[in-house]
Amino acid sequence: MKAVRVTPSATAKLSKIKPRIRKKITRLTPVQRAARAIEAKYKELGGLKSWLKKATISVTRCPDKVGYFRHYAGGSIYYHPETGAHAVKGAIRRLWAEQGWERGKLGYPTTDEERGRNADGYGRYSHFQGGAIFWKLEFGAIQLDGPIWRKYRDIGAEASPLGFPKQVERGTPDRRGRFVHFEYGSIYYTHQTGAWEVHGSIRGYWAQKGWERNEDLGYPISDELIPDRALGWRSPLVFSMAHAVLVSNAIRVNSTGTSGVGKTAVATFANKKKLTLNPVLAKKKVAASALVAKPLVMPKTVVETVDGEDSENRFSDFENGVLFWSRKDRKVTELAPWTRTSKGTSLRFSGSQIAAKVRGELNKLLKLPSCSLISVVYKSVGNYRFDGAGVSNRRHRLEATFRGSIVIKGKLQPTDLKLRLSVVVSWNPIHRTIDAAISGFSYIRRVAKMHGIGDTRIGVGKRLDPLLWQRFVIASVPAKDRSKNVAVLSVKTLSNGLVQVYREP
Repeated sequence: MKAVRVTPSATAKLSKIKPRIRKKITRLTPVQRAARAIEAKYKELGGLKSWLKKATISVTRCPDKVGYFRHYAGGSIYYHPETGAHAVKGAIRRLWAEQGWERGKLGYPTTDEERGRNADGYGRYSHFQGGAIFWKLEFGAIQLDGPIWRKYRDIGAEASPLGFPKQVERGTPDRRGRFVHFEYGSIYYTHQTGAWEVHGSIRGYWAQKGWERNEDLGYPISDELIPDRALGWRSPLVFSMAHAVLVSNAIRVNSTGTSGVGKTAVATFANKKKLTLNPVLAKKKVAASALVAKPLVMPKTVVETVDGEDSENRFSDFENGVLFWSRKDRKVTELAPWTRTSKGTSLRFSGSQIAAKVRGELNKLLKLPSCSLISVVYKSVGNYRFDGAGVSNRRHRLEATFRGSIVIKGKLQPTDLKLRLSVVVSWNPIHRTIDAAISGFSYIRRVAKMHGIGDTRIGVGKRLDPLLWQRFVIASVPAKDRSKNVAVLSVKTLSNGLVQVYREP
């Protein structure tokens, strides 16, 4: 075959030698980016015709050398690279200024001043990096921050049944806690128990009995909850928010519910690890149309009994007791503990009985060479612990003594090894059991080396560490008692070491 020579066209030749044109990239300085963002926000709000009116200064860098601001006749616009540009005005701006502007605890604004999301749309608020300021004519501007603000935000803020704050955060008389009263409820906080809301008739009863100063109740350790005869209890999500229903191995969130923060997909698992409202989603009003499709490891019988087992009653858990509101009677009662089933099974355990249960488990599971377990003795009780999602029960402090030996001058001499054990008792809603687990240990008395163990710190630690947080059963609770479904509301360790069970009447 004859080869054909292809001659490139004149256009093709020119394209080879045509110089490449590079676009010039203009990099904005921080002040230019801030100025553009502030100007864009100003125009978005209406410019000269807005409530901001005319600018009184040029764009100025903040003392932290990160943010920028510009004051206007009617307010200010503040810019931060992480939060963008947001406007503040009026009483909210004045309070923010009194707190040190962006240098204060609140930091930079993360929203403009917005209309309240409550039913009547009355009131105003601005969110900041470290909290929020709320305003209503009756109460003025009030700042919220810290754990109480986060709880208030997570339950829907001013759109929740609590309404707007009516006072600043204050300390309790015992100097242990903090609280804020709202239009229709309160939030109480301690370091040990976390922040929880109380409202309605339950709050009224608690207030009548002396608030947290009443030793029979103490501080709240839960929000208001719904008794659940399959799982024990569940959250109302929260109050008027979209209702969650367990369906096979997923949680379906209906989109028919109403909420002042939008129909947001939220759910609460039986192990108290709550999926709280994301404020970003709440602000964007994301429809709750998707599945929270994380598989749940739950017995089929439990899943099948959840739907249709809704209780119309409500309750709130406190440090030392449970307050129960009956829809039928329309009144609040302080529940007495459930001490014994109809078949005679005891559901009340002393600290010594818990120690005996732990001793039985250690005898089975902890094998220390050439050592024997002599005793496990109840000593005292610790405080509640808040882990960021829920409150962990008070812990029993026990003392375990092992008898072993050491080598002295070639002969074995008896010696004791003493450990301090921390044990937590909890309710297992899936298996309907009251469980205990060793949550930690420390040494009270130990020698450096023991016969058969070697280095005691290493030898004991490697055998005891795997046993931590392994749950063992103290008692089983029937699903029905006297032909009535049982909803266990709380399994509580009191300050005297007594473990008590509370059920829906």
